[in-house]
Amino acid sequence: MGDLAAYGYAVLAGIITLFHIALVSGARWGELTQGGRVKGKLDTKGRIMAAISAVLMIIMAMTILGVRGIGPGASFPAFMLWITMAITVLTTIANWITPSAPERRLWGPVTAFMLIFATLSVLT
Repeated sequence: MGDLAAYGYAVLAGIITLFHIALVSGARWGELTQGGRVKGKLDTKGRIMAAISAVLMIIMAMTILGVRGIGPGASFPAFMLWITMAITVLTTIANWITPSAPERRLWGPVTAFMLIFATLSVLT
């Protein structure tokens, strides 16, 4: 169960990573991220934040997979798991309370499943 949950987390993190790469590349999905403040393309600051988020998602997915002994994340120090869990909890909360209804509808459930998958990866 734990391995499957870790793969589920990684798949969702991969989807989010691709979303952020699209934003960096100029996709007009600003209302689906960063509180929905921007309609259309993100400005430079928003694109930088999206790039950072993409890298962070990759590291977090590697960390969760690593907990299960899968991939290079298996050699990450233990504190990386706690950082990953904290960020996952905070992003889940943020996506459920964002003033952006489209962002809330899309990313609320996705990040909630990521939190469930991360928890199952660690506990099972």
